[in-house]
Amino acid sequence: MEFLTANLPEDISQEIILGNFGKAINMINKKLQSKLPDLLKERLLYEKERMNRILINYPYSIDDAKKLLKKLLKVLPILNLNYY
Repeated sequence: MEFLTANLPEDISQEIILGNFGKAINMINKKLQSKLPDLLKERLLYEKERMNRILINYPYSIDDAKKLLKKLLKVLPILNLNYY
C-alpha cells in the first residue's frame, strides 16, 4: 500500500473533499490517459475504487435520508435531524 504515499493532484483532491465524486472520477480518468509514475497511477485507481464503493454503500442524499428517517421513526422531530 505504498501508493498511498503519493499525493493526489490538488484539483482532484479538492473535488473529493467537496464530495463531487463524479467530477473527481472524470478528472482521474483523464489523468490516467497520460503517462504517470506507477505510485500515482495506483493511487488514482485506488481513489476511483474508494469513491465508487462510497457511492454504492451510501446511496441517499441528505434530504432522502431525512425523509427515510422521518418515515421510519415518526416520533423523531424533523428539527433534530438538522443537527446531524
